[in-house]
Amino acid sequence: MSSQLDADNMKKPSKATYKYVVLGVLLLFLFASPFLPVPESMELRGWSALAVVTLGIGLWFTQLLPPAVTAMLLIVLFPLFGVLTFEQSAASLGKEVIWLIIAMLMMGAAVERTGLDKRIAFTILTLTKGNIRLVLLALIFVGFVLTFFLPNAIGRVVVLLPIALGVVQSLAGTGGPNVGKASMFAITYTPIICSVALITGATGSVYAASLFETMLGFEWRYLYWMAVMLPSTLAILLILWLALLWLFPVKAGKHAQGEAYFKQEKEKLGPMSFKEKTLLILYVLLITLWTTQSVHQLSISFSAVLIVIALYIPGIQLMEWKEAVAKVDWSIPLLFSAGFSMAEAFEAGGVVQWSSSLASAHLNGLPAFTLAVSLLLVVAAIRIGFTNLTAMIASLMPVALTFAAGSNVNPVWLGMICLAACSTGFLFPSQSVGTMMTYALGYYTSQELLKVGAILTLSVIVITLLAAFLYWPLIGLPVH
Repeated sequence: MSSQLDADNMKKPSKATYKYVVLGVLLLFLFASPFLPVPESMELRGWSALAVVTLGIGLWFTQLLPPAVTAMLLIVLFPLFGVLTFEQSAASLGKEVIWLIIAMLMMGAAVERTGLDKRIAFTILTLTKGNIRLVLLALIFVGFVLTFFLPNAIGRVVVLLPIALGVVQSLAGTGGPNVGKASMFAITYTPIICSVALITGATGSVYAASLFETMLGFEWRYLYWMAVMLPSTLAILLILWLALLWLFPVKAGKHAQGEAYFKQEKEKLGPMSFKEKTLLILYVLLITLWTTQSVHQLSISFSAVLIVIALYIPGIQLMEWKEAVAKVDWSIPLLFSAGFSMAEAFEAGGVVQWSSSLASAHLNGLPAFTLAVSLLLVVAAIRIGFTNLTAMIASLMPVALTFAAGSNVNPVWLGMICLAACSTGFLFPSQSVGTMMTYALGYYTSQELLKVGAILTLSVIVITLLAAFLYWPLIGLPVH
């Protein structure tokens, strides 16, 4: 019997085998690309540009290489296959948005270093007076507030996780197992949902905003992005709270254990330190600079770098430089640098003109609603295969904006729909590192994850469509 099972297992290709088959096909396309017949509207190097980009997307999807290594590989392959010079391919590391990403990652590291994130969390939680339903809402609200301070969904989960565990331990006796389930879902999904709420809500949003300017000539302002995306985000967060209360009912009323726990944890933090106050002032100053950009004309990136320098000035010095360097994920700038190189390669290889002509021929006849629904469903389906949201946005947004530019609708409008769809990583643990972290704790099952995730995915699709057709045109983002 066992020998038969072994024989059956030998016949079934492993997931790794499929990945290497995909890699082999992509490499074959790459090496054949210089010899393929060139369409009329494409440059000679167009197929090579497409082949390199396709290989990068395949490697990011299969994770056969670390994402940052794939990014460096793309930057090298473009000059090797004559699409760009190495200077052109690597120049994107000097783009203004890369500096914004680095500055925001350093500001996020300072928040964790000073403990400001925990003070914000427990200050909000004490207001619930131990009411479990309000505690769940407070956890969601804390995740939303942290979006202004930590430009990374995983970073926000890391901050929220020990807080949620404390909540579960203090309330489990009165709230039952549903407290643990609902709390873990709240801290898992809120950071993902909020990633597109602000232009700095995630490094992927920062990159996407810059890509709109590079490819479409449209500059996003901090306040305008917030006006477009924040109402939808808040509506989805409300649906998350209501869905958790419906699927995992908890007892209403105040619970002394929870109220005492929140007060105790807040007291442990002591009085607000000089570093916390200073950092809070710096954030207020930074957000003020962003929201008054039309007055002083300083770019979002310039303002961020200007403020982040203050973290290291003697007399302020909220953290050591070596500590900041160790905390920043330097693979993120490399990922987005490769994304910009992809966009430039599309332009240089004539892929933009070629795909625009294809889009004009096949998409112009489609109603805007059909196009929007199709894009939402396709991107949500692709999102299932990506563990790294950053890698997905880096690889998908240049392609999506290229096709959007050739459609009969407003490409900025269509691009924001695509970005909203990128945030639908709710269905399986593998779609997010943060989800894998909470799923491994055993508070909820994969079936429960799928159930809550399906509600949220459907909510994102419906609310995005309502916003795109009813709300966005009212604030200056028309369909056509």
